Amino acid sequence: MLELGLLLEIIHVKYLLNIGLMNMIAKNGKWIFQWNYPVVVTQLGILSSLLPENIETKVAIMDVQNKVTKIYVDYPILLPKYYEGLILIEGYLKERSCLDMVWNDGGGIITFKRVYLTSEHLDSKVFFSEARVALSIKFFVPEIEKLKRMIHEEELITKQWSLQLEELNKRLRTEIAEKEDILIVNITDTYRSLPAKLLKFYQWLYFNHEFSYILKTDDDSLINIDQLLQKLLEDSQFDPTKAWIWSRFRKNWPVNYIGKWADYDYQSPYYPTFPCGAAYVISQKIALWLISNAELLYTYQGEDVSMGIWLSAINTNFIEDDHFECNRECKPQSYNRAQLSPNEIQEIWSSFEKCQNLCSCK
Repeated sequence: MLELGLLLEIIHVKYLLNIGLMNMIAKNGKWIFQWNYPVVVTQLGILSSLLPENIETKVAIMDVQNKVTKIYVDYPILLPKYYEGLILIEGYLKERSCLDMVWNDGGGIITFKRVYLTSEHLDSKVFFSEARVALSIKFFVPEIEKLKRMIHEEELITKQWSLQLEELNKRLRTEIAEKEDILIVNITDTYRSLPAKLLKFYQWLYFNHEFSYILKTDDDSLINIDQLLQKLLEDSQFDPTKAWIWSRFRKNWPVNYIGKWADYDYQSPYYPTFPCGAAYVISQKIALWLISNAELLYTYQGEDVSMGIWLSAINTNFIEDDHFECNRECKPQSYNRAQLSPNEIQEIWSSFEKCQNLCSCK
């Protein structure tokens, strides 16, 4: 059976290549791709045996970051490094083909990721080698000699990067010994491992400290701790023995299927209510529930959306407060500032020490 589409990623272009890829049997079919090195696309094609007579069929490339703009390719076209796009077929194709397919990943250039049974992502599934699709793409690497040099120097670059990591680890160990303000957990530190890292921290906290609340924030944020503590102590709704989370929340947030925050595991078009990751506070009861169920909780693509999914399973009180900031905005009574550079953190903190205002002293 022909699959409707394919999600793929170009992970490493090693040499000149003309490659037949995949796709589509129905109206508005698609597959998603990303280049990790500049390439020139010279041709898009559709399996001729699938084209119906007297029906116009078009192939277009759409930038996933700008879903309004379609490019009907006037060959050749240069796609820059990290370009991420969709190849669309507009029209109808026949639904059956007797031809076999040979999948060519170009010696590791391409990672095939998902195939589409219909135009809906929820009907897609992880790529399997028996899949058959109908679209092809032809391209070449314009700076092949430069790329060959990069590949030749890859081992040296890897060694240099390893030395930088060793130096960073030494500095972290020194900071931990002097300040005791960093916990290193046994996990590979990537964006998608953040939910698991958070759960490991909660487990460590349970065995090493007594607590009533936990504040989670990001390392590019500043917090007005005194203002938060005052609110926690004065407001009776912040009972640590009750199940609540305090933050500003995102509601009816659509699940991303592309880009950094792509989530291929959560089987719904929208996430349940989840807190802004820049800052939120959970009660002791919520923390204990997370700790008790840590081995059973599935970790999704982001720490904030994972928290929302986990807490949707229990009767959680979501305490909304617009004094929490999700991004760079700031109001006189804001509890936090987010998405700051290291220099901005130093400047804002110096100002905050003078007037206890995260926005400014004016």
